[in-house]
Amino acid sequence: FMARLWTRNLISNLLDNHPSRDISMHQRYRHVVVAGAGPSLDLGIQLLKECRSAYFLVAVDTAIPSLVRQNIIPDLIVAVEGQIANLRDFIPGGLDYPALAFDLTSTPMIPRQIRCDTLWHFDSEYAPGRHWDELASLGWPVTRIPPLGSVGVVALYLCRHLCDAHVHIIGLDFAWQAGATHAVDSPSQLAQFSSARRLSSQSGETASLQAHAQVLPGVGEGKPEYSDHVLGAYRDSLDEAIGMLRQQGLQVHDLRSRGLPLSAQPIKPDGFRQLLADDCPSPIIRTSKPEKGLVDQGGPGRVWLAGLVDRMDVCQTLIQHELRHPGKGSDNGQKILLGLEELDFLFLDIPDADWPTLDPGALTRALIILDYYRSFILQRF
Repeated sequence: FMARLWTRNLISNLLDNHPSRDISMHQRYRHVVVAGAGPSLDLGIQLLKECRSAYFLVAVDTAIPSLVRQNIIPDLIVAVEGQIANLRDFIPGGLDYPALAFDLTSTPMIPRQIRCDTLWHFDSEYAPGRHWDELASLGWPVTRIPPLGSVGVVALYLCRHLCDAHVHIIGLDFAWQAGATHAVDSPSQLAQFSSARRLSSQSGETASLQAHAQVLPGVGEGKPEYSDHVLGAYRDSLDEAIGMLRQQGLQVHDLRSRGLPLSAQPIKPDGFRQLLADDCPSPIIRTSKPEKGLVDQGGPGRVWLAGLVDRMDVCQTLIQHELRHPGKGSDNGQKILLGLEELDFLFLDIPDADWPTLDPGALTRALIILDYYRSFILQRF
């Protein structure tokens, strides 16, 4: 159901004039902290401030306000949300940051509106398609990652391109306690405060969440942690990402003092301080503007989209002929099927199980979809 939105975002991001680099070309650091917007961020934020000069900080978009209010500026922000509402996550913390790593299927409003010294791109393979191989053939390879769903899981997964030694996790809790679903100053908490009234406070929403939640043991002792099937699935995906990082030889540490248990190695604040002191006795040197790897999407992206429009025109002409004169072209039907297969990523929301097909109803829907994307592209050229 989200395929059309993601495809539109991809087209818009390819046409926008914001040169970026592929995330695989990012400089690697010995210590990388990945910060989510869970309540455990509050409990460790002073530790992050104290040791700020010794690690590279990767933040999910929803953690920005909580960090910035404590004068902690992330070195890299990760954004994957396809909907424009994602912009609200940035606004409370300001609109000027060192670097942004954005999914090419995420909303184009973020790289358009957020001022960053450096932009990095990657792509979530939400479904099979031939378009990425076609772009790569034009000299623009893009790092592709699995469809991980959660921005926190994506941020950790990207550490395979950001780190060469130690990854530290905080704020990726996938659970909440009564009255505390997110870190202080996070967009979710600010939204609850802004909608609260004397007789209708945020506690009502929290109570509703708890009524439909599972009570699970957490990392720390004390109050029970509440979670649900979706958050539990994200936790499982995070554990898989932790396993992948370990296979690369990275050590993954859990700085959280609450949240659902993870397979990462728990580390106490004193252990974190000592590890940084032993491994990074002097402040790290951050490179915000790499010299190599800059790619203007408007180059290969526009070339590919121009060719795509031409192929769509040919396919539409063949389909129109088939609908007017069914079965009266020697190889017209075969050309249509081949054309639709080449444009497979445009038809992910087609309901036909046997797609592509020459069924008149299916071909009519294909015409509508082709016209939709053709108009969408041409309006933005």
